[in-house]
Amino acid sequence: MSSPTDRPLRITTPHDLLAYVPYLVGFHPHDSLVVVGLSEAGHRIEVVSRTDRADLRAHTDPVRLEANLVARLLRALLGAGATEALALVYDTPQATPPPAGQLPDRGLVDTFTATAGREGLRVLDALYIAGGRWWSYHCPPADGCPPQGRAVPEPASPAATEATYAGMVALPDRAALAGTLDPLDPTHLTTACTRIQHHLTDLMRGPDRQRWTGVMIGLLHQALEQLTATDQVPWLTEQTVARLVVGLRIIPVRDAAWLWIESTPDRRGPALELWRQLARRAPDTYRVPALFLTAWTAWRCGSGPLANIALQRALTLEPTYSAAGLLDQALRYGINPRTFPPLPPDPGASPIPGTAPTGPV
Repeated sequence: MSSPTDRPLRITTPHDLLAYVPYLVGFHPHDSLVVVGLSEAGHRIEVVSRTDRADLRAHTDPVRLEANLVARLLRALLGAGATEALALVYDTPQATPPPAGQLPDRGLVDTFTATAGREGLRVLDALYIAGGRWWSYHCPPADGCPPQGRAVPEPASPAATEATYAGMVALPDRAALAGTLDPLDPTHLTTACTRIQHHLTDLMRGPDRQRWTGVMIGLLHQALEQLTATDQVPWLTEQTVARLVVGLRIIPVRDAAWLWIESTPDRRGPALELWRQLARRAPDTYRVPALFLTAWTAWRCGSGPLANIALQRALTLEPTYSAAGLLDQALRYGINPRTFPPLPPDPGASPIPGTAPTGPV
């Protein structure tokens, strides 16, 4: 996905790119294929996609999987409006430098480069990274590039410093990023959620259903406004968390949160932290709406890896949650969150052409 900041990042050399990639992905990639899509003559990053190389090795038909992977990558690149691309093959931390002229995964890189060219997308370069050094697939030693490779930029490089200043974070690995969504012990919240759920269910059965829905939306907006004013979450008491996660199970309340994200793009960062906190602290029965809102907000902010992790956890808990299915389609189509239009007043209207949510929400 695109960079989670509107601050322009100066990428003029492979060194700059290698320094930025962990911040664009959200963590330091290992044993991964990372593809960066650019537009405007390489001045703007439109999309960043990461794939586990282990999936290719484990598949019974790696050639077919490779072709499917290239097709998916190109769909995401072209869907995001990219006109140029860079491919980066990251080996495991324990990998030893390859013999001269024998870079791994050359077949995959050559297939990607050739297929991209036929689609009118120029691959500027392809790099292999291992053992703290990098090599270019497009510049072998026979063409004058050093057979020992070049050093990967240090963590304190100017490009990394600029990314940090722009508010971007690079965690050690994907597991560390996933850990930011790991559930906390919800035992102490289960009783409070159950009590509030029973009370709210009784209220919603009466003639004042619309009024109580408005009360829950008001509580939600109050939490969002307070969070964006303080940019902190210590005020999230157990009672407040229980009320919010129970309230988000009501579709109009969930949709009010969804539309708040769409109508206040400048405040998505604090909102993302609220959804993440709710997703971690809620019991499983109440976690899915918060996970979905985490995924949607992360996608809108350009944090594709976090969006994918939150989305898959939501779908694992509730495979038919159609709001999550809508986002899953957006990710599969490679839709650019930067250019995706704001949601209509009714999110269920399916703003993605040719798609429609199915199943219960």
